This record gives sequence, C-alpha cells and structure tokens, in this order.
Amino acid sequence: MSNELTISIVEGMMKGQKFSFAEHDIFIFGRAGDCHACLPHDPKVSRHHFLMEVNPPNAVLRDLGSLNGTYVNGIKYGARNPGETPEQGGARRYPEISLRDGDSIRAGDTVLVVSSRPATTRGSDVNPESIKEPGKADAQPVSANWHERGVAMPSLGKSPGAIQPQRCARCGKNIAEEIGERQASETLCDTCYQQLAGDPAKILSKLLQMARKEIDRRGPPSIPGYDILKRLGVGGFGAVYLAHRSGDAHPVAIKIMLSRVAVDETARQRFLREINILKTLRHPHIVPLLDHGSVGTAFYFIMDYCAGGSVGDLMRVHGGCIPVREATKLILEALDGLAYAHSKGIVHRDIKPANILLSGDANSPLAMVADFGLARSFEKVGFSGMTMTGNYAGTFPFMPREQVTDFKHSKPCSDVWSIAATFYNMLTGFYPRDFPKGADPMEVVLEAKPVPVRQRNATLPSNIADVIDHALADEANVRFQTATDFRDALQNEVGV
Repeated sequence: MSNELTISIVEGMMKGQKFSFAEHDIFIFGRAGDCHACLPHDPKVSRHHFLMEVNPPNAVLRDLGSLNGTYVNGIKYGARNPGETPEQGGARRYPEISLRDGDSIRAGDTVLVVSSRPATTRGSDVNPESIKEPGKADAQPVSANWHERGVAMPSLGKSPGAIQPQRCARCGKNIAEEIGERQASETLCDTCYQQLAGDPAKILSKLLQMARKEIDRRGPPSIPGYDILKRLGVGGFGAVYLAHRSGDAHPVAIKIMLSRVAVDETARQRFLREINILKTLRHPHIVPLLDHGSVGTAFYFIMDYCAGGSVGDLMRVHGGCIPVREATKLILEALDGLAYAHSKGIVHRDIKPANILLSGDANSPLAMVADFGLARSFEKVGFSGMTMTGNYAGTFPFMPREQVTDFKHSKPCSDVWSIAATFYNMLTGFYPRDFPKGADPMEVVLEAKPVPVRQRNATLPSNIADVIDHALADEANVRFQTATDFRDALQNEVGV
C-alpha cells in the first residue's frame, strides 16, 4: 500500500476541492495564475502566498513572504512587516513547518485541512560493518515523523490514520526532536547520517564487495572489481570517487548516493527501472552510465571518468567566466548530447556547470553531459527527502520557474532554460536572476525576471545575447522548446 496525502479546502471560495498526492510533489497557494490553488479575487491572499512540499506521508509548509501570513492551527507564520514591499518581505527566510495529519491551514478566507494515510515503510541498516546481502537486510518499520511545534494539537491516538513518532532506520532513535534542523521526510538520525556520509568510501567498498558476491552466486560477473583511488567530490547525498577497473585499469567515476529516507522496495524497483532506461543513452557528448547497484539505503553508479573536470572547474581556471568562443563551442557540444536525449524522450532536469564534464585533449576539451536523470529519478521516488525546502534544496540559480510550479512533469524546454542559464553563467560569472543576500531562493525563482545577459557583460555579441535571452524566457511556451531548437539557433548565429 502506498502513502497518500490529501489537502482538502473546507472554507472559502474553493470549498470542497481536494488535492491528493501519492508521490513527491509541490503545492503552491496564491493569487497568481501558476498556483495550484489559485484565488485571484481574494485581496487577503498574496500572489505566491505559501508553498507546501509533499513527500507522502510527510509535508513541509513555507510562507513565501505573504502580506498577511499563513496560519497553521491558529499560529501565524511569515507575513511582511508594516511598510515592507513583497521584495523586502521575500528577502527574509521564513520558518518551514512540518505538517501532520489533521493540521489546519488558513490563508485569507480559505481554510485547508491536511490528511495523511501512510503505509508502513521498511528501512534497512546501511552500516558498512553490518550490511546484509541483497534480499536479507534486517528491516524496521518506519512511520511518519510529525514535528511537535510546542502548540496544542488534536489527539490522533484514536484516528485510523494516526501517526507515530518517527524512528531512525539505522539505530531506532526517535528523531522528532531533530526536525528543527532536518526535514520531516528523513529517516536517519543526525548521528547515523553523519557517520555514513562521513565515510562513503567505506560504504562503497562494501557495496562493490556485495555486488561481486551476489553476481558470483547467480552467474558470470557483469560488474568487475574496482580499486578506489581517491575522492573527487562530495555533495548533499554522497560522494564521487575515481576508481580503476581491476582487470584493465580503465578509469571510472563511481558515485554513491545515500537516501535520506528508509527505502521501500517498491520505490527501489521503480527507481532502478528508470535508471536502466538511462543506461541506453549512448552519445559522444553524454557521459555513459556503465552500471549501478544498491543495498539498503545506498546506491552506486559507475560512469566513465572525465579527466578534465567540469565546466565549473574551467570557469575557476579562467577567473570566473570563459571566453565567448570557447564557451560557445562547449555549449554547442552539450546541446548535441541534450538534443539526443530529448529525441529519446529523456529530460535531464539538473543542467548546471558542475554537470557538464570535460574529456579529451586538455587544450581542446569535449563537453560531456553527466548525471542524466539521476537527481530527478532519486527525487521523484522521494529518496532525496525534501528538496525544495530546507537545507537540501536543488540548484535554484539554474532552475526554470515551471520546475517549481509543475514539479512532476519535466519537459525539454525546462532543460533549455537550465543550459541557457549555464551558458549565461559561463560568459558572465553571474546567474540570470539576482539572488539578494538572505533572499528566499524559492521566492526569487517564482517572482524574479532574468536580467538580460548584456547587462552583465556588454561586450557579448548581440546576436548570441539575443539567443540566450530568448532561451531564458520565463514563459515556457515562448522559449526554444527543445535543445535541438536552441542549438540550431545558436549555430546559425555563430556560423557553425
């Protein structure tokens, strides 16, 4: 049985409407036309009033700098101070409220009620010292974690959908008291997560041993042994390592990702099915995914190693931005790879300088698009916890607005915006949108318009600048619809 969370409107203009969620998604309430619950005629409601991130059975609410605030069980959150503009109000971070079954939310004249029917999920211990073979992991029931905010709440003890305190999937500790620092969808306590994230190489080594052992039992090996050489980088959910294939010393990069929630077997299989589709991508400008595997809440991905680093690294070498000729060459190559993926119906959803790698001759590197679909698929099944709220939010500077307002349905034109933002960043050292210090990045993505690229760098050729600005149109239907369209327009302007 899967988890489901429902938002029911019980008072106001939209009374009787319900919004149900069975997987990770975003719900926005406000007057603007791109809100999921849109009340254009309620003067007490702001354009983008509040945002709720749902990862069933959990949900986190954040007021988006609204004029009048958002009330959760009668407690007011957010709201601008007297005399503040929406921009000034949006420059302050507002508290993120973990919601629970039965909570009521009021914004303007509208009252919404949250109801959750969580299925029991099962988590597995990924302690490197005690990890079990696939199919034999000890499982513990993990229930939803609802943060007690120090206010009186209706008792849920007799409700059929009653939710119990959440336990760490590794040590069993009640982690409700840690939610002030972490998100409600996480099921590892701070201590266990830090222990695991602190030494991902140890986990990786154990996972590869497990994979070899499992393959030896079932038949000829399809995953040779690997010798881990060094860590290349670390991120929010794991790390990347340089390794050599034991048989022929072929260099590979191995990425390990740690789920922030207990891994349900149905979700695991859904995630791995999506990854198998990504293994079919073969193009000169796409980093191939060679193999992958998982045990417990840990997943690993084996890819070809690109010795030239990333476009982000190249920007640092050049002092912050890359000359027009070199940057254009690399973007056209990346667009070739992206156009191929779009022709196969696959959207990347996380294009940024760090995900365009460099291979080949150091004097004339080739652009290779990396991590196709990994972040999106990991996020879609809920393994990443809450990504649009809290400390684990995505790469907002390269995110088109519709990636927030239409969270589940990614389209090629969203990749167009992100790769145009990457090109913009390569040429100027700036992001298309201004992110004032202390500003809520979610509010910036929803409200701010991209700054024309020649306002950042007046020396850019106007024809290239026009193509970039068109690709960065806020309205998804106005910009280039695919990477092919963007590439062809740019090639036409530079005469390639």
